[in-house]
Amino acid sequence: MRKHILHIANNYFGTKVYSNLFKSLEENGYKNTIIVPLPEGVLIENSFIPKNVKIIYIPIISLLLSRFFPWIRSNIVFQHLIENNLIRDIDYVHAHTVHSNGWIGYRVSKYCKCPLIISIRQVDINDAIPINMHLRGYYKKIIKHAKLTAPNPTFVEKINKWFPNTIVKVIPNYIDEKWWQSSQLCQKGI
Repeated sequence: MRKHILHIANNYFGTKVYSNLFKSLEENGYKNTIIVPLPEGVLIENSFIPKNVKIIYIPIISLLLSRFFPWIRSNIVFQHLIENNLIRDIDYVHAHTVHSNGWIGYRVSKYCKCPLIISIRQVDINDAIPINMHLRGYYKKIIKHAKLTAPNPTFVEKINKWFPNTIVKVIPNYIDEKWWQSSQLCQKGI
């Protein structure tokens, strides 16, 4: 039976970085569902949607407050997922940022009793974590619960400056066949 990964990626339609990731996961036998919480009225570029990937677009009211209090948006998205029975048979949850997607991923992971993987992104390192001092406890709770990845060692250093002794696996954004085959993730079946 294929392992099912639920991805939470609010910037999915804004970048092409995900195409290699989903292609590699699909080729290695993973089923992928992507939750995309976006403000109502945002245009969606369909050309980024790979075959065999289920996209669940969740329109939310654009709340300026959710930038400073991300659990507001998280509560809306999580409630939508529960009410519409959209989080069944999940083996892994992958939140594509700590700040915007981490709390949603944390709640889904706890609810489904499955591992949470969080990708640390530039927005987390250069914007959210350093600016939102009032959310450090929130970030710490999410980070302690998750397995973390980052695209470069500089992000690992910064996370460990704020949250000492945090283990972060460096995985470059560009994942090609050669990298995937030689990675310990593939060998361990993760």
